[in-house]
Amino acid sequence: MLGWEFPPFISGGLGVHCFELSRTLASFGAQIDFFMPKTAQPVSSPSSNLKIIQVPQAIGYSTAFGPYNAVSTKEHAKGNALDHVYGPGFFDAVYAYNQACFQCVLQEHSRTPYDLIHAHDWITSLAALKLKHALPLPLIGTIHSTEFDRSAGLNVNPWVSGLEASFVQKSDAIIAVSRMARQKLLRHYAAPAERVFVVYNGVDATRFSNAPPSFKRKGEKLVLFHGRLSIQKGPDFFLKAAKRVLERMPDVRFVVSGTGDMLQQLVQEAAGLGILDRVTFAGYVPEEYLPALYASADAYVLPSVSEPFGITALEAMATGTPAIISHSTGVREALNHALSADFWDADEFANKILAVLSYPALNGVLKEGAKREAALFSWKNTAAQTLSVYDFAIKNKRPS
Repeated sequence: MLGWEFPPFISGGLGVHCFELSRTLASFGAQIDFFMPKTAQPVSSPSSNLKIIQVPQAIGYSTAFGPYNAVSTKEHAKGNALDHVYGPGFFDAVYAYNQACFQCVLQEHSRTPYDLIHAHDWITSLAALKLKHALPLPLIGTIHSTEFDRSAGLNVNPWVSGLEASFVQKSDAIIAVSRMARQKLLRHYAAPAERVFVVYNGVDATRFSNAPPSFKRKGEKLVLFHGRLSIQKGPDFFLKAAKRVLERMPDVRFVVSGTGDMLQQLVQEAAGLGILDRVTFAGYVPEEYLPALYASADAYVLPSVSEPFGITALEAMATGTPAIISHSTGVREALNHALSADFWDADEFANKILAVLSYPALNGVLKEGAKREAALFSWKNTAAQTLSVYDFAIKNKRPS
């Protein structure tokens, strides 16, 4: 399995997915070598069946490289975290990692042969495609987000989108994290439809279900945004909705949790809207505190411009927090107990936030339904469906 980040070096859904999927597959008996860039600190494995191999490379790996910014808790605490979409030197680092990863996998394969390769996102695709040709082995690719998603359709990087196109067209099987994501692969990259499978992400509901609301002040109403502060996630639309809510319910507190290249812009926008005193910019929140943060919220809002899935919505719902998500969020297609609106419609987001905060009956129905529904998205189901895709790729392997 080829990846870019693994706990404690994670920045979002990619790292969570790689950790939960690999450890669940390992619990099923699969033997997995997980390759990732070498970091300053060692990364421990959660299973004896899962071996973490950190790949040395010519260009020093910085955990601040985006777009999947693998930043540890300690580095965040020191204030050294950068969160650019594509930061300085990023492409050189990706290229160096892929070349080194290719050689490293060949060495490991010569000792104990592999059965297949599973690569995550374009960021590992150069190594994956070279390995498919050199070994050759069945290649499975998971697309967590496309360049069209990350850029919100603006200033699409042609090199990245070109890599994504080659990756999805040449892999023996592709996993998309939602039907919405699958349609994008078919539309933008001419992916072979018979080889693209939808496998939803999961959530560890037990980790979130009994979290204490320790971030909440007595008697206050709290509305939460948690995610990368990037154009893809729509945090600016969260602030616009907050302005409209505060005009009618002035004692609500809005929390923006996460880091990203939009942070300064968002602080300035909150000041310009006259709501800076009602918005808390929490910065990076370590993984161990997330359940309590979600549980402290009266509503969780994810106004993503283009979100192939949206694990954070499931995490919030697993705590029983009502979720209000954009129509352009992939997880929405599988939910019945989350409210939704167009990402750009601040008035409608505000109306739904106000409804959740004002009507106990609605709030209760959403809370109960959210916990019940989130529990259906287990990583065991994700892993079992992934194994089925492996089986397909092995039986239907194409020539290199």
